[in-house]
Amino acid sequence: MKIAYICNYIGSEFITSHCQKQKLTVSGIFKSHAIASALCMAGNEVVIYSPATVNCNKFITSFTETIHFDHKATAKVVYPHIFSFRKMSILNSITLRKKIKKELKKEKFDAVIFYNINSNSYFNIKPFNKLIKILEYEDNIFNVSTQSPSKLNNFINVLCYKKVVKNIDGAIIVGKNMLAHYSNLKKVLIPGVVSNVVLENINFQPKKRILPDKIKLVLAGGTHYSKGADLLMQALNYINYPCELIFYGAGSIDNGLKNYMSELPKQHKVKHLGLKPHDEMIRIMSNNADILMNTTKSMGVPPQTAGFPFKMLEYAATGRPIVSSQIGKLNDDFNKYIVYYESESPKAIADAINYTINNYESCIQNASRLQDYVLKNYKIENISKKLNEFINNLK
Repeated sequence: MKIAYICNYIGSEFITSHCQKQKLTVSGIFKSHAIASALCMAGNEVVIYSPATVNCNKFITSFTETIHFDHKATAKVVYPHIFSFRKMSILNSITLRKKIKKELKKEKFDAVIFYNINSNSYFNIKPFNKLIKILEYEDNIFNVSTQSPSKLNNFINVLCYKKVVKNIDGAIIVGKNMLAHYSNLKKVLIPGVVSNVVLENINFQPKKRILPDKIKLVLAGGTHYSKGADLLMQALNYINYPCELIFYGAGSIDNGLKNYMSELPKQHKVKHLGLKPHDEMIRIMSNNADILMNTTKSMGVPPQTAGFPFKMLEYAATGRPIVSSQIGKLNDDFNKYIVYYESESPKAIADAINYTINNYESCIQNASRLQDYVLKNYKIENISKKLNEFINNLK
């Protein structure tokens, strides 16, 4: 099949030419790259259409690049004219529509995948009207972080949601309760992919008992409010053992977080080490971390209805203990090996960390079992087959 993939992908050529000084959010890029790779592995031809949501503070002329996957397949990425400034997403969705309509005069597709419900899917669903239309739904549009004091903006969100869901033939979801009101809609649960980059950089040796050393807590994904960096830092006040808390990813330690740092007990250290290459980040999590942290906030949506963090599968693949908020729940086979906390509070997070430290040997055993489960079910070969079967069943 020939598949169009509408997502905010940013390829290496785009990054080299336009984003050298930008702090990118890379999880979405990794997820889209993995899905495109899985589609190509199954023998499909993929063309990604991307308005590349990143603020480069300049106008970028339309161009095309090729991405190469490690299984030797390739995909084409087409960028429209992009106004790469803040608050230009709708305008760029319109330029994307114009580019797509021009492309459809020469390109013939069998299916289209829209990443999330947003202006890209809203404005571009009509040009693909006669094709199989699939929604890859990850970030619930009713997440409070997307809401606005403006009633008009929230009305537009509802309008966008209704139009997109009404016109799709199937959905790729990351939480089993997503789109629950549409029981007749065909859905497949694909929370992410364990790529070959992950497999090649995992240390499969069991982690040894950590005490009496300083405990390394690692959070990948940056220090944005939605990631719960503030709660995690405050949780150190309630942890009984000396810890080194390390943040990786975009963002910085802002003044609010610095205030929390200044009030911490002297036994704790906090570092922010920024973005790392994907392979290096996997090695850090696998070799250096004692506990991997996912403190992503629910942001007003119930568990398993939005935003399963892509990093949770990569965390699980490393075989290291995980402490997570409820947003990191997937299914019973996955959840039973992770220490979750219910209340999004510093004390609840600290209790979960203290529990993991006090029961580290059993948590390591659970982490190894989780690793086996994830590598069995979410390697790219498995996801490729599952995804391809789902799309073909929509014909």
